[in-house]
Amino acid sequence: MITVKFTFPACFLCIGLALATDFSAAAAQSTPDVAIWAGGSGNWNQANLWSNGLPNGYLRAEVHGKCTVTVPAGDYVIGDLEIGLNPHDRARVEVDGGQLILMQDSLRIGEETGGEGEFVLKDGAMHCFMDVYAGAATGVPGCATKATLRIQGGSFLGRTLLAGIG
Repeated sequence: MITVKFTFPACFLCIGLALATDFSAAAAQSTPDVAIWAGGSGNWNQANLWSNGLPNGYLRAEVHGKCTVTVPAGDYVIGDLEIGLNPHDRARVEVDGGQLILMQDSLRIGEETGGEGEFVLKDGAMHCFMDVYAGAATGVPGCATKATLRIQGGSFLGRTLLAGIG
């Protein structure tokens, strides 16, 4: 039988503890992974109307409240997009010449009872590498949301389209 014994000087242990402390401190101070529309109507590229600056490929974009957000000309890469998921929401996102590209997760429109979400593609593009949910993505029975997906022009791409689950 062969026995292998590893011994490390005490300084390796100290470095390991220091690194673990630094990582846990960084995780505690990390920024949120979401940018929430602050309310009212306006253009997507108005950074001051988002809670965490303009959404990017690492951030989930959430649009709540009573508002219309217009996506003007330009390319906008975001993590995923949620529109009107909360009760009492009357949220609408209109793509009119811009290109929304969802890199990490789904487009979700409408979710909870009493809320309304609407996505309108007039001109431009909405490309989602994951699923597109129009109404009750959680599949909870009894959800009575109003979700609208309207494609009037442009390019729409999604892996699957699921409507009214629940």
